[in-house]
Amino acid sequence: MLTTKTFEVRDNMTTIPVMVTQIGIDLDARDRGICARGGFYGTGLPYYIMTSLTSMETHHDPVKWSNKTMRWVHWHLYQFWKTFENGAVIDVEFIQGITTQPKKAECY
Repeated sequence: MLTTKTFEVRDNMTTIPVMVTQIGIDLDARDRGICARGGFYGTGLPYYIMTSLTSMETHHDPVKWSNKTMRWVHWHLYQFWKTFENGAVIDVEFIQGITTQPKKAECY
């Protein structure tokens, strides 16, 4: 199954709207074939393709991001995808233990 969610990424003086698509392990035959053509198959599933909606930079590999904020969020989504609802705030400083309270949403 392909599942897409949007998130508000927060860090020190930073707000980044992102869209993430999970390529799950339960794809139907059509999606499995299409995703396999793009290199998304096998033991690597599920994949998380994350796009910054401000820069349009997109990666499926957390290491490829050009900044630490996006790397942290991408790794965190790999571990905790199911716990985040669509539209959730993901606060990098809170994840790292720098702050004791998560930031509130700015986008809504």
